[in-house]
Order: sequence, then structure tokens, then C-alpha cells
Amino acid sequence: MCRLKPWESVTRKWLRNMATRAAPRPVAQLKEELPRQLLLDMGHPWIYDDEVKNISQLNGVAAGTLVDISGHDGRPMGVGILNRQASIVLRRMEGIASGTEVTQELLSARLKSAFAQRQQRLGDAAAYCRAFNGDQDGLPGVLVDRFGASAVVTFEVVGSVKLELLVQEELTRWIGKLKQLTVHRMTAKKEKWAQEGSEFTTSITRGDASKVRVVEPLASFDVDVLQ
Repeated sequence: MCRLKPWESVTRKWLRNMATRAAPRPVAQLKEELPRQLLLDMGHPWIYDDEVKNISQLNGVAAGTLVDISGHDGRPMGVGILNRQASIVLRRMEGIASGTEVTQELLSARLKSAFAQRQQRLGDAAAYCRAFNGDQDGLPGVLVDRFGASAVVTFEVVGSVKLELLVQEELTRWIGKLKQLTVHRMTAKKEKWAQEGSEFTTSITRGDASKVRVVEPLASFDVDVLQ
């Protein structure tokens, strides 16, 4: 019998819970007359802790929990990923309305769409590119850099680490068997990039060497993915 790694079990449980949640999601209500109100109305993905009216009601809610967002007047403003301990307390998922069920299929579709767009736009050059770019591609905190048959995945948000298995599966569908895969996981609860790398844990989950080969039309060189 195939044994799941700990992170694989966590990922599948998290996705299953999202798809079959029995209780309504927590709701974060924004304050009135925010200086950034226009930006938020236009879809800016980041919401700071001092912009949430009922922030104290979100104390104790686990990082990575999906939260419905509403304006001060109760109008729906989408769905966000919560980290109560970070200054960016909510990262909105573009194009998902408040109350919408977030399923594994929806999340997979965002990865597939981003990979397909790179392939269509860049052609052969898509073998070496930023294949997925967090908020821009609809999954906050998920970065994927492709190096031929290898890849580096960075989860820059604590809650996004729970998508590790899903990202690996979609990468394999796109690229085929991965020669090397390096994963950087944010572990600092406040998600601050100011600790000279100690805010992340890093592991090579496929392959052995830390260097990957980059091949361009006029040059080729090695990149150490642990640097």
C-alpha cells in the first residue's frame, strides 16, 4: 500500500474540507471610509489588519482558512485567504464571489490555465519561465519557476503550503516526469521576508542535486536553486 507523506495527507484533507464544508465561512467586514477603498473596490488583492472592522472575531482562526469578505455596508467583496498574524491579513482570490464553493477542480483549473497561457504565449521558451505568479494567476502566495524538466515552487504565504500536492500534480501533467523539484515553504507566522532566508524551510523533493541547467539560444548555465 502506498503511504502518503505528511504534507500530502494535509493537502488532501484541506481540499476535501473546502469542497464539503458544512458550516458557513467566517466573514471579514471592512471598515467604513478606508483610504484604500477605491483600490479595494477595483480588486486590489491585499487587505491589511487595520482595515478589518471585526478583526478581533478572527482571532484563533487558522492560517489558510478561506474567509468571505464584505464591505462596511454588507456588500460582498469576494473570498480571501486569512492569516491573522500577518499584516496582510487577507489575500483575495480573484474572480471568486463571496459564498462560492472553492473546490479542488477550481484550484486545479487556475494552475492549468496559467501553464497553458505560458505555453501558448512563449512556445519553446516556456521551458524557462515564471510559470505561475501568485495573485496575478489567482492563487495567492504560490510561485512556480520552471527550469526545463525541473521546477522551483515557493509558497510565500503560510496557508498556501497546503496546496503543495496539487501544484506538484499539475506540474507533472504539464511537464511530464520532473527531473528535479525544489520547494520553499514559508514558516514565519507573520510572513515577513526579512530573516535572510530563515523564514522558509527548503527541501528537494525530486532529484538530488541543487543545481539545474538553464539553456538559452546563445548561452547555458547552472542555477543553484538553494541560493
